Order: sequence, then C-alpha cells, then structure tokens
Amino acid sequence: MTPLFLLAPLLVLLHIVETVSFGFEEAFQDYSRRIASVQQRFRTPHAFFAVLIGGFVIVWMLTVYLASLGGVWRPVVTILFGLLLLLEIEHTVRAVAKRGYYSGTVTGCLMVLLGMILIVQSLTGLR
Repeated sequence: MTPLFLLAPLLVLLHIVETVSFGFEEAFQDYSRRIASVQQRFRTPHAFFAVLIGGFVIVWMLTVYLASLGGVWRPVVTILFGLLLLLEIEHTVRAVAKRGYYSGTVTGCLMVLLGMILIVQSLTGLR
C-alpha cells in the first residue's frame, strides 16, 4: 500500500467538517430522500439500521482481512478504496448543476484526485 493511502482518513474527516460547516442542510435533504427510499423496504427502521451497520462492518472486516493477506490482495483493496473515493465526484457534479458551491465540493475534489492516484499506483503495482 502506498503511504498516500493514509491521506484518505484525513480527507474523510476534513470532508465531514466541510460538509457540516458549509451547507449540511442541503446535502442532508438529498441523502435523506435516498435513505428513506431504501428504508421503506424494511419492516422497521431498526431492521434497516441493523442491515446497514452489519453490512458496513462485514465489508470493513473483509477488506482488512484481504489487505493483511498481502500479495495481490493489497493493491486490490487499495483499488476498492480508490473507487470509493471516486464516488465523491457527486459533490462536483451537484455544484456544476447548481452553478455554485455545494457542500463538500472542495474536499470531494481532493478525494477524487487521491482516488485516481491510488488506483493508478495500485494498477501499476499489479503488473
């Protein structure tokens, strides 16, 4: 794994601070609609929460395990996290559509850039 990988948690924390500090209400409305549409598929909010957190913990544990195996798995896990960072392009897309700042855009751009770098470095390492 590249040392740049360690920037990801820092950027995530900065992203949360930026989002909460500069327009969380707007972002929260967008995400609330998405969460509500998924939550309706469950009998109770508790079941939704259990599946959401359970799924997150299982994926987290699986990625830690695969990274600890080393070999080809380490760059594969890094590519996975790089792809997750690329999802933050959504903030830029929303800012362009809005023709103005959208909460989380600055750090979202940095996360996308880091994701691209991690993917390229990992793919190079696989060869």
